[in-house]
Amino acid sequence: MAKTQLKDYDSFPTLEQLPLWGFDGSSTQQAEGHSSDCVLKPVAVYPDGARTNGVLVMCEVMMPDGSPHPSNLSFDQRRPAIR
Repeated sequence: MAKTQLKDYDSFPTLEQLPLWGFDGSSTQQAEGHSSDCVLKPVAVYPDGARTNGVLVMCEVMMPDGSPHPSNLSFDQRRPAIR
């Protein structure tokens, strides 16, 4: 399921300028209704070739406490291997 959120910035935003975005994980079948808070954390920003001055923001799904959501399989893959 894809969602679009529009925000205006004076220039190309950095990751630090992008807010966390809370959402109801039960609407995406990532959580049960009684405990459904999830957070989208921006991890990369790219120019959007389909929109003038647009950007695409890639996000990870996190739990409200900042830990990775069980569906966030890329989190462990980005960690450096312990040697």
